[in-house]
Amino acid sequence: MPLVIPARLDTFDFYMTTTVSLAARDFVVVGCDSLATMSLDLVYPNQITSSFFEADGRLKADADGKPLLNDVGQIWELAQSLPVNQLPSVTKLYDLAPFKAALLFAGAARIGETTIRNLVETFKACEEFSKVQDQEVEQLAEALRLFVLEVYSRELPDEHDRPLMEILLSGYSVGHREPEVWRMLFYFDKATGSFVGEGREEIKRKQYDVTFGGQYDVIQRVVNGIDVASYQGINVRVQEVLEEYHQQIEADLRHSGYSGPVPKPDLKDSRFDPFSKNFGNVSRIFSDIGSLSEQAGINFVYFLINVMINAQEFSNSIPTVGGPVHLAILTKNDGFRWISKEGFSFEGQHVPKFPHHA
Repeated sequence: MPLVIPARLDTFDFYMTTTVSLAARDFVVVGCDSLATMSLDLVYPNQITSSFFEADGRLKADADGKPLLNDVGQIWELAQSLPVNQLPSVTKLYDLAPFKAALLFAGAARIGETTIRNLVETFKACEEFSKVQDQEVEQLAEALRLFVLEVYSRELPDEHDRPLMEILLSGYSVGHREPEVWRMLFYFDKATGSFVGEGREEIKRKQYDVTFGGQYDVIQRVVNGIDVASYQGINVRVQEVLEEYHQQIEADLRHSGYSGPVPKPDLKDSRFDPFSKNFGNVSRIFSDIGSLSEQAGINFVYFLINVMINAQEFSNSIPTVGGPVHLAILTKNDGFRWISKEGFSFEGQHVPKFPHHA
């Protein structure tokens, strides 16, 4: 059985989710799943005992006799985030009307006692929101970033207690007919020992692309032909092969009587990066995102989210993405429109959340 590392449980309520935003020439399609998962950082006791303890219970020591375990951080490094509870039918997609924009959330399901729904509604009612309604999405993103940081500071004064949150903001700026997408990421940076709230432009106007948030490794493999973990793993293996090859060449030269230097390859040189040329010829889906029709865009986003959901059915861990898919479309003239049939269920009947779903 895993060991729960002591922590404040109220900060480990997460949307282990998948979010997608597709920006085409005439519209944006945004979508996500609807399963919320609570996760905890867990460590299996045998990992600790095998790493730091002898069979008789004594602490393992290094060659100088110093204990291998000398910092609690070494135990944290063994921890894995694992799902322990789930909630279905959770809302992670929000309309920012009257601004022609939408929000997608991944990460924390709440900040202290402030839920995501409350956070969005409070932001829409604040003065900072009203000031940017007739201006650019960039200013809206910055106002939201500062607002969320204020909520973090108010609800969780100790920066170590603040959970990760990721937000995709998609929409239209006044005076522009091309959509744009911004990403905001809030997290505790172990390197600096401080909490960070970053914002960056993810899809520029006239760029036309699709971007993902939350969990999306399977989507990356489908769209790009490879995910981040595999990309990093291949690069590491290439470096290992080059090092092994250098050792073999050096050994052969020494055996032949050569005593001069044998230069090592510069592993930072782009010539030795397997993806530096044509991205390694990795096969990927090629789609002219900008030219997609509205229906094709809807179908594509739905397909990507479903791929992530269905892939988890065959994994060896508890699914953390699932439930009905929520979809909406944004256009310059009409703003936000739900595509999925949002509503409540009562005695077998569908009760619409919004008038146009009746």
